[in-house]
Amino acid sequence: MAIKDTLVWVGVDTNREHYKKLGYHIPMRLDNRGRSITPRGTKILVSINDLPKYSRFNIVCICDYCGAEFKKSYCDLVVGRERSSGKDCCGKCAGKKAWEKIKPKDGESLADKYPELALQWSSKNIQSPNTIYPRSSKAYLWVCNICGYEWEAIVSNRTRKNKAKA
Repeated sequence: MAIKDTLVWVGVDTNREHYKKLGYHIPMRLDNRGRSITPRGTKILVSINDLPKYSRFNIVCICDYCGAEFKKSYCDLVVGRERSSGKDCCGKCAGKKAWEKIKPKDGESLADKYPELALQWSSKNIQSPNTIYPRSSKAYLWVCNICGYEWEAIVSNRTRKNKAKA
């Protein structure tokens, strides 16, 4: 949840009133008709936290997974934090962030609900039984506790009707 820059230069063409309400000084001048206007292209230095929620201003963020810097619009950053774990991620780590959202919560994994099956889980599987749902339709490797025979079976077939098949 790190943003590299805390202050940014922004144009005030369309958000002049927003920044005025927050107490920022907006440079004004009189036009040829005597009206008070903001000169075109005027920029002011503002805090990231004062940007409008739906601002398309690009900011530099730091990935919470790998530490890489990446650019993202402020709007996408805020909405992304609200909809998920609150972490920021670069494009390479998007899968890790998505996995956090879909992985089983405490007490819902295969290892939690069927500890006897978790003991038969093969170490050759990439995932652990703590990251698998008991109703998963994917096939994984299992090892017999008695003879060491290894076979492939679908998780839901082994957890059906609360029976752990040997």
